[in-house]
Amino acid sequence: MSQKNFVAKVKECYTILGICKMELNIGEGNELLIDPGQFITIEPCNNRSVMPRPFSVVGVRKNIIDIIMKVVGPNTRAYSEMVPGEKIKVTGPLGNAVLIDEKVKNYILVGGGIGGAALIMLAKKLQKQGKNVIVFLGAKNVSELVGDTCYLHDNIIFYTITENDECGDCGQGYVTDLFEEMMVMKPIAITIACGPKPMLQKVAQICKKFDKKCYVMLEELMACGMGSCKGCAITDVDGNVKHVCSDGPSFDAAQIDWEKFCLNQTTEASKGEFLKDNSMQVALKGKKTKELKLEYPFMNASGCLGIEALEEGFVDCSKFGALVTKGVTVDERSGNLMPRTCETPAGMINSVGLENLGINRFVAEELDRWSVFKKPVIVNISGYSVEEYVHLARELSRTDITAIEINISCPNIVGGGMAFGTDLDSAFQITEQVLEVASNKFIIVKLTPNVTDVIAVAEAVVNAGADAISLINTVQAMAINVETCKPKIATTYGGLSGPAIRPIAVRMVHQIFNKNLGVPIIGMGGIEDGPSSAEFFIAGASAVAVGTGVFGNWKIFDEMNTFLKKNITKHGFNSMEEYIGSVVT
Repeated sequence: MSQKNFVAKVKECYTILGICKMELNIGEGNELLIDPGQFITIEPCNNRSVMPRPFSVVGVRKNIIDIIMKVVGPNTRAYSEMVPGEKIKVTGPLGNAVLIDEKVKNYILVGGGIGGAALIMLAKKLQKQGKNVIVFLGAKNVSELVGDTCYLHDNIIFYTITENDECGDCGQGYVTDLFEEMMVMKPIAITIACGPKPMLQKVAQICKKFDKKCYVMLEELMACGMGSCKGCAITDVDGNVKHVCSDGPSFDAAQIDWEKFCLNQTTEASKGEFLKDNSMQVALKGKKTKELKLEYPFMNASGCLGIEALEEGFVDCSKFGALVTKGVTVDERSGNLMPRTCETPAGMINSVGLENLGINRFVAEELDRWSVFKKPVIVNISGYSVEEYVHLARELSRTDITAIEINISCPNIVGGGMAFGTDLDSAFQITEQVLEVASNKFIIVKLTPNVTDVIAVAEAVVNAGADAISLINTVQAMAINVETCKPKIATTYGGLSGPAIRPIAVRMVHQIFNKNLGVPIIGMGGIEDGPSSAEFFIAGASAVAVGTGVFGNWKIFDEMNTFLKKNITKHGFNSMEEYIGSVVT
C-alpha cells in the first residue's frame, strides 16, 4: 500500500503500566510498505483535538501493523481504550527511511523511553542484513522501558538501565553513560538514537568526542505529518530550516543546531517532598497598606458558583482562598431570555444576563450566607453608569466583606459592563470613584479580553488606584443552530468560556505581568485541572479563579492544590511566591 489515507480496524489493544500496544488491521489483501524510520499518523480521538498523532510502526505482518504508545494525554488514553472492531483513520507511511550503510558492519541503537519503540523495526532489518546490532534502552523507571520484550523475542543483544530503579545487570543510571562506556571500546560503528531531546544531544556529543557517525530520529509535534503545516521545523548548523516529517525523521546528528533544538526543555523533577499546605499561602498586596491574604491561591470565578451549591455541599470550599459572589447590580434583574447557554467545542457560551436580587436584597438576604464559610468574601458588582457602580460600592463599604470586584467586562448586558472595560476614560473613572467611597475595601478590577490593547486598560485602572486586576472575562462569541438557522442563545451573542479561551487568558496575564504595574493579578479563563491552573501562575498570576471548570469537576480545587504542590517542588521552588511568574521565554 503506497502513501494514502485509509481506515484501519483495531485487532487488539492492551495496556500494561501505561504502555499501550495496538494492532491495526488495514484490510484483507492490503499491506503497508513501510521502512524503518517512517511513521504513520492517527486521527485524534479527543473531540477537543485537531491535530493527528504520529506513531512509529514497530511491526508489519501482511495486513496487520503494530504500534506502541505511552499513555500520556486524552488522545493516547482514548486510543488505549479502543476495543477490537473499532475503526480509526490512519495516514501513512510518512517520512523517510533510515539510510543503512552497506559497508558498515556494526550498529549501536540507543533508545530513551518511548523512543525505544521507533528502533524496533530498524533493529530487525539490520539483523536480517547481517549487521552486528547492540541496543541500549533507558528510562526513568522499569515500567517505562519500551521494546525490551521485542528485542528479546528476536534474539537481539540489548542492555537496559533506568534512572530510578535497579534494572538487570546494568543497575541504575543514564543510558548515555552506558553508551559512553561502549564508545570507550572504540568499535567501528554507526549510532542511531531516538528519545528525549537532552538524551539525543548527549548521544551526539559522545559520538563527536569519539569521532563516530551518529544519526538521530526526531519526534516533534506536527499538525499534518506531510510537510504542509511547517510546524515541525528544525535548524541545521548552516542555518537552513528542515522539517521532521518531510526531511526526516532521521538526521545526521552533526548537522543539527542543538542549541536551538533543545531550547525550552522541561526541568528535571526534584527529589524533594511536596510542599506543605501553608506554603500555598499568598498575600495579594495592593496599593499602600492594603493586602488580601489567601490561605490558598484559589477562588471561584464570579457567575459560576451560587450560594446554594455551597450550602447544599455540592462544592467543597476548604481549599478556597476566597469566595466570589455572582454579579450584583443596583436593581433586581431577572436575566436574559432563554436559551441562555449552549455548549461549543472545548467550552460553552452563556448569556445569563446577571440574574440577581439587587443590592438591597443581596445585603439583607444573601450576604450573611456567604460569610458562614469563614472565607474572605469578594462581591462582584456591575452597573450601567458610573453612578451605579459608586452606589453599589458605597453600600458594600458598610458591610464586612473583604473585597469588591468591579466588573467592567461582562459582555451580556447592554449599555454597561464590557462597554466600560473597552474605554480607557470610563475604566479609569469608575475605578477612581469606587475607591473614593469604598477605600476600606480591597478593590479588584475585572478586565475584558474583547479589546485591542488590554495593557492600556490595565494601566488605566491601576493609575486610578486599583489594588488588583482579574482577567479574563468571557470572549464575545456566537453559535448557530444549522437546522433552524437561528442563534443557539436568545441574545445572539454571548460570552465564551472554557478551555477554548485559555491560551488567550494566559497570554494576557503574561503581558500584564511583564509590565510590572505593581499590583497582583488574578488569572482565569479555561482552567480545568492542576496543569492548566499552573500555566497562569507560571505566567504571572498570584491567584486563579475557576469558572466553567467547576461545572464538570466539583473536586477541581483539591486537585489543583495537590498538583501545584508537586509541580512547585519539581521546579526547585520552596513556595508559591517563588513559583509565580517563573516562565522561561
